[in-house]
Amino acid sequence: MIESGSDALFVRVWLLGEFHAERRKDDGTWEAIGKNVWGNSYARSLMKRLLCATNRRVARSDILDDLWPNTPAHLAEKYLNNASSKLRQIFHKDIVKPIGSHGTGGYQLASQSLLWTDVDAYESLMIEAERIGPSSPEYLPLLEEAHQYFKRGSMLEGESGQW
Repeated sequence: MIESGSDALFVRVWLLGEFHAERRKDDGTWEAIGKNVWGNSYARSLMKRLLCATNRRVARSDILDDLWPNTPAHLAEKYLNNASSKLRQIFHKDIVKPIGSHGTGGYQLASQSLLWTDVDAYESLMIEAERIGPSSPEYLPLLEEAHQYFKRGSMLEGESGQW
């Protein structure tokens, strides 16, 4: 499991409870990505949609249908292009990768080695606890550590949309 403080990480995201994202600055410190950085809500919505997808990969048509279902096609395309450009601007390190030329096939987020989430950390802890079994002395501490993530709240608590 990649730790949230790993030097290899460029992005950390908390999906449990209130959505919170951070990026690593050049000096190695972490910076919260606030509303002033996200700009309009399109980039933030795209990021959340990609984070909640299987393998963090979503087809362009699915993104358009999910995020802008009742929007004229030319506007939805514009919103998606602006959102993906903004995400690449925010994260710099190939965190958001287009599928196909210029994202014609959709978008994919980087692997867990670059992008840590609390949900991934929770899942890793639970898998490890299951692997070692309840008779192991490490079992209960793993469950307790996993539980710490859920103290923040439910998945994308307070966020509108279907995740």
